[in-house]
Amino acid sequence: MKNIIIAAFLTGLVACSTTPTAMVFDGSSAESTQQGVISIMRTLNSHDKQEFVMALMKIQHAEFDSPLAAMKHSDQAGQIDFALVGKKIDGLTLEQVLKLAQKPSNR
Repeated sequence: MKNIIIAAFLTGLVACSTTPTAMVFDGSSAESTQQGVISIMRTLNSHDKQEFVMALMKIQHAEFDSPLAAMKHSDQAGQIDFALVGKKIDGLTLEQVLKLAQKPSNR
């Protein structure tokens, strides 16, 4: 009985230690990218959510030569184009997305 309790406890620890950074984004479509972003956002605190959204915006805006071109691309300023961003973050983890956004140019 003691072994069963220890095994259950260790299983719980392993499950809890799995972080959202282990999730890999599926950028094959706008919908799958958006679903991945929503899933990650649910696990983040407000500061990390803000950092993550800013990273996605930087990745998106790096695709354009000027801020004006980036603004013309989307219908609303500040809107994330999940199809465009998905192409850049496909197969990446949260940590890799944050690092990609820090690069001077991620074209």
